[in-house]
Amino acid sequence: MTAAVLADFGSTFTKITLVELGSGRLISTAQSPTTATSDVMLGFHAALRQATAGLETPVEIGPKRAASSAAGGLRVAAVGLIEDLTAAVARQAALNAGAKVGLVLHGNLTTEDRQALRDYDPEVILFCGGTDGGQEQRVLANATAIADAVDAHVIVACNTRIAEAVAAVLSAAGGHVEVVTNVMPRIGAVDIEPARAAISEAFVRHVIRGKGLTEAPEFFRDVIMPTPEAVLQATRLLAEINGGVAILDIGGATTDVHTVTKNPGSGPGIEGPLVPVLPVLRSVQGDLGLRSNAISVLETDNEWLNERNDPGTLREAAEMRSETPDFTARTPSEWQVDEALATSCAHHALRRHCGTLLVTSSPGRPARISADGPDLRELPLLVGTGGILVRSPQAESVLSEAISRCESRSLVPRRPRIAIDRDYILAAAGLLADIDRDAAARLARHALAGSENTRRPLQT
Repeated sequence: MTAAVLADFGSTFTKITLVELGSGRLISTAQSPTTATSDVMLGFHAALRQATAGLETPVEIGPKRAASSAAGGLRVAAVGLIEDLTAAVARQAALNAGAKVGLVLHGNLTTEDRQALRDYDPEVILFCGGTDGGQEQRVLANATAIADAVDAHVIVACNTRIAEAVAAVLSAAGGHVEVVTNVMPRIGAVDIEPARAAISEAFVRHVIRGKGLTEAPEFFRDVIMPTPEAVLQATRLLAEINGGVAILDIGGATTDVHTVTKNPGSGPGIEGPLVPVLPVLRSVQGDLGLRSNAISVLETDNEWLNERNDPGTLREAAEMRSETPDFTARTPSEWQVDEALATSCAHHALRRHCGTLLVTSSPGRPARISADGPDLRELPLLVGTGGILVRSPQAESVLSEAISRCESRSLVPRRPRIAIDRDYILAAAGLLADIDRDAAARLARHALAGSENTRRPLQT
């Protein structure tokens, strides 16, 4: 039996998944603390030994693929001209590449913007602005403004008429610059795939080597994408099987939502946003997490959380979690706090990711109904992952209650089937797709096996 070795170098743990080639059958999983301060391959080999120990049938180690979010993952700054147009599209392209987008700049860039770029110190800059044949002078001025601000890999995805000129300005400072297709060739049209692919490629070829995680050649050979992109690849697989899916990943610092749907737009009579809604979307809520951001969750959802827990005890528990990122709940009361915080994270992350119906009216005119984001009310499947959902026996209830709290105007999934990635294998399925897409689809189905299949109504 030949096994593919699928690794996820996380910020806290390195996870190994062994999968039988061809069948996509899950053989075993294991994890070990990520040894980022010494050599990440030490943690990798420790996890691999655990994964292979005690197997009834010996396995031959086959191809290896890995994803990484160790040492902070991939930091990207997005630059555009208009906040709700090219800057927003640039941000989405970077998110879909598995990046952490900690800075978005737009408009006429100033010395303050230049300093903000220096302070953030991104590993990749996605530079956008202007439709094809549109604005030129402001785009060139912005390129000049940031040309030597930081040492980063720059991807130019702006007005194609001046893209090469922009690249020349940026590369004059000595940086590595790459030109791809404009992310917004015209108003109402979006093309993020070339930029997304370039960001992912830059991570593998340029960024990952600069993190100082190891000198082992196999690490640089096997890491093929950031971890969030691996999960997004698994989302695509599950969408092909189920006709659409949302994956919600609750972590210690952030809560991520990945969605793939055939028709993210709203129905007849409902106007969509100016930028078309993409069928593949990833959002990251940087203020929603169970550990380092536990206090932020409490402040975001104070009233609801305090109705279900003693306020003083809850505040103390949130402060302890924020100071102890590796804390693991063990007692019923500790689980109760974690599950309440997880419900808050899931609720607000889904609500922000999805659109909302807006009704505006003026005298003498019919009411105007519009949506400010994706309409995912008919999405058939919601999959939960992340430590709290993987371990908690109440995981399905956490997601169900998160949905039921949404108001009627919210365009969140209304009656999805809820499943939990109990074996923590979604990222592995995304990696396996690089070797055998059919086997990866079978592995992704395993993430749904044994999960609850009932549909839950949205309560308003």
